[in-house]
Amino acid sequence: MSSKKFIEFEHIFPFSVVEIIICDENNNFLLTKRAIEPFKNKWHFPGGLVEKNTSLKKMVKIIAKREVGLDVKIDKFIGVYESIMPKRHDISHLYLTHYSKGTIKLDFQSTDSKFFKRVPNNIVPYHRKMWLDAKEVMLS
Repeated sequence: MSSKKFIEFEHIFPFSVVEIIICDENNNFLLTKRAIEPFKNKWHFPGGLVEKNTSLKKMVKIIAKREVGLDVKIDKFIGVYESIMPKRHDISHLYLTHYSKGTIKLDFQSTDSKFFKRVPNNIVPYHRKMWLDAKEVMLS
């Protein structure tokens, strides 16, 4: 979608989004630091818009590769989350994954990346709930 269309539509329609928790071999979670708004300079899970005619599971793999340069194995679908912001409304499909290969290479949306054992204070607010839900699933 063009930038112009994106800006136009974000004020009208909710977006279907895939969010990805990427774990390392020790079950630490990969977060990237946002370079752009919304949530500039906050830690967040990689994620992106679902593309027409592309399954959610396929989008997980596309977004992981595009945003952080990693190939991932999907472990589990965690759930659906809703984030209503002044300029945007996202309906997120959260997947728990482990990376299988690749070296972290960030796209333009992020300035840094790090694997975390505990949820950091400076995380996108609705990602905190996602983190806690994923940890609970991992412990069950």
